[in-house]
Amino acid sequence: MMMRSLGLRSLRCPKKSFFYFKRLTNSKNNVKFAEQMELFDTSIPTMEKILTILQHAENNKEQSAVPENKDPVTQPEETSLSQTKFHSMLGLKVLDYNLIRILNDAEVVEKYKSFINVSPESCEVILNHHAETLRESLLWLSDASVLSKLGESFRKDPVRMSNELRPKLREIAAQSLVDFEKVERKPKFTYDIPEIRLPNPFRGSIDHPTIIRKGLSLKKRPLNLLCFLIDNKSFLESFFGKLRSGILPVLLLNVMKCQSLEGSRAFKILLVKHLKSPESKHFRTNPIDSFGKASVDDLEGEMTVLKAIVAHKSKLLTRLDSFGIYKDSLAEVNSTSLRSSEDIVRILAGSFDRYFGACYRLDAKGCDEWVERLLTFYKESSSEMQLIEELYLESINGFRDQISQATLRKLLTTWTLTKHKQQKSSKKARPQTLRSS
Repeated sequence: MMMRSLGLRSLRCPKKSFFYFKRLTNSKNNVKFAEQMELFDTSIPTMEKILTILQHAENNKEQSAVPENKDPVTQPEETSLSQTKFHSMLGLKVLDYNLIRILNDAEVVEKYKSFINVSPESCEVILNHHAETLRESLLWLSDASVLSKLGESFRKDPVRMSNELRPKLREIAAQSLVDFEKVERKPKFTYDIPEIRLPNPFRGSIDHPTIIRKGLSLKKRPLNLLCFLIDNKSFLESFFGKLRSGILPVLLLNVMKCQSLEGSRAFKILLVKHLKSPESKHFRTNPIDSFGKASVDDLEGEMTVLKAIVAHKSKLLTRLDSFGIYKDSLAEVNSTSLRSSEDIVRILAGSFDRYFGACYRLDAKGCDEWVERLLTFYKESSSEMQLIEELYLESINGFRDQISQATLRKLLTTWTLTKHKQQKSSKKARPQTLRSS
C-alpha cells in the first residue's frame, strides 16, 4: 500500500525487497520518497490491527514449519487450469496492445486538433479510455473464452493472430468511437522532420543482456527519431527550432506518450509469456515476480528500474551526441525537472518504452528472444543484487553527467562569444596613435 502511493514499487529480490529498493533509490540519489509517505498512525485501533497481523503471521510461520506430505508432481487438472489462466492473461495483454496500436496507426492524437491543448498525462487518460471502450465492446460481442482463445492463438502464431485481430478491432472502433472511421481515412499526418543519419552506437562494443542491439530507420519512419529524444518541452522547442521544423513540441509530447504506451504494452505481453506460462523456465522460478506470486501489472517498480538500465546500456539518449544541436538542446532542460533520481528514471524508462515499441513492430521475434535473455540475466543476478544496484546508479549518474556536460558546453560557448565581443569592442574604442618613421 505504501509503495503503491509512491508510484514506484520496490525492486523485488528474494529477501528484504522493500528495504533494498529504499536504499537503492534514497541513499545516493536523493529520491524524495519520504516526503510522500503518510505519517505513521499510532492510534490504538491501528496498533491493534498491527498486533493482529503479527499474530496471524506467527501462526502461519508455525504452520509452515510443519512438514507436509504433498506430491510434488503437478496433476493434469492443475496444469490444464494453469494453461487456461495463462492464455487468458496473455490474451488480455495482446488485446490491450493491439487496441493502443490501432489508435496510434489511425493517428488519433495527430489528427484531432483538440489534443494540441492537452497535456501528455491527460492524453494518456483519454487514450486509455478509448482503448477500454473498445475492449468492453469486443468482450460484449464475444463469448467468455475470447481472451483464452486470443492467448492460445498468439502463442501458436503471433503474426497471423495479430493480422486477423486488428481488422476486427478497427470495425469495432468504427462502431464504438465517434468519427474514428472519418479520422482513419484522413491523409497521413506529415511530420516536418529532416532526415538524420544515426551512427552505429555499438561498433566494437561487447554484447550484454541489458542491451538491445536494434537499429531503426529514420528515413522510412521519421517518428523513430522520438525514441532517442527526451520528452521535455524545453528540449523539444530548442531541438526542433534549430532544425527549423514547424512541428509543435506540445503535439510531439503527446505522440511520445502514445509511443510509450504502445511499447509498455508490448513489453508486458512478453513478460506474461515468459513469467506466467507453465512451460516457461521462468515460471515460478524468477525473483522478479516473487517466484510467480506477483502479477505483471504489479511489477511497475521493478520494470521501471530495468527499463532505465536498458535505456542507458543501449545508449538511447546518447545516440545523437555527435550532433551539436542535440547537445545545445540538452542544456535547455530545466534542472528543476531533474531534482530526484525518480525524475531521471522516468525519462529513461519512457525512452525505453518508445524504443521497444518501435523494435516490436519491426521484429517481434527478436524482441521476444531478448526479453527471455533479460529475465535470465535478472534471475542469475538476483543472488548478487549489488550488480543491479551498480547498473542502476550507472544509468542515473550517466544521464546526470550528460546534462551537466551539455550545460557546461553552453556556458563555455556563451563565455567565449562574450569575450570575443568585448575584445572586438575594445579594439574599436582604442585611440589611434601616430608612429614615428
